[in-house]
Amino acid sequence: MRIKVTYYGQFRDITGLNEEEIEAKVGITVVELRDQVREKYPRIAEKREILVAINNSFAPLETVVKQDDKVAFFPPVSGG
Repeated sequence: MRIKVTYYGQFRDITGLNEEEIEAKVGITVVELRDQVREKYPRIAEKREILVAINNSFAPLETVVKQDDKVAFFPPVSGG
């Protein structure tokens, strides 16, 4: 299945893309999709923390991604 992934912050800079479609197996979980993106973009893999949202809500790693879900990758947010 094809999943639309949106990148924010430094992940947009790393990928050079606002969004892309990624080919993934049916039943893929957030952690599996995250690992697939890390493999494709080694500079993202360097980041320990990656926040993932599905349909505008942060998702647990075991969440199954469905065909029409909107997935977003965010770098960790820090501030003071």
